Amino acid sequence: MMKLIYSLALVVFIVQLSYACRCMPPTQQTAYCRSQWISHARIVSKQTVGGSVEYTVNHVEVFKNHTSPLPNKIFTPNSSAACGVTELAISTDYLLAGTTNSGTNALQLSSCLYMPGNDFQPSGFPTWNQVPSDLLLKLRQKQFKPCPIA
Repeated sequence: MMKLIYSLALVVFIVQLSYACRCMPPTQQTAYCRSQWISHARIVSKQTVGGSVEYTVNHVEVFKNHTSPLPNKIFTPNSSAACGVTELAISTDYLLAGTTNSGTNALQLSSCLYMPGNDFQPSGFPTWNQVPSDLLLKLRQKQFKPCPIA
């Protein structure tokens, strides 16, 4: 009987893995090129709206922007299996990077697209105090290689 329970638990675990968000961790260069916006942002509030989490933020410093000015609302799926970013804490500053919805210009976050503190230890969205000074300098001076044209 225990063998059957362990077997069922293993099957459930494997099925959950098959539905999980999967992506290669980005390098700083890849994240810079794939992002439509990059910002030092403070999380003001967080609420669930339908199948999304809506963060209200204050953009402290904007490093890359295709939408001027950046909206203060950021959306992400409310499930990590759908690559949602649900763990950002209110009153905390982060280095955020993301895309914009082509129809609404709404800012979007995905756990597959973030600016890593370094290319060798990708770790998701860094809190602002974890952003290395060399990365901050690269962002401020736009010292990234030219991005390929998509």
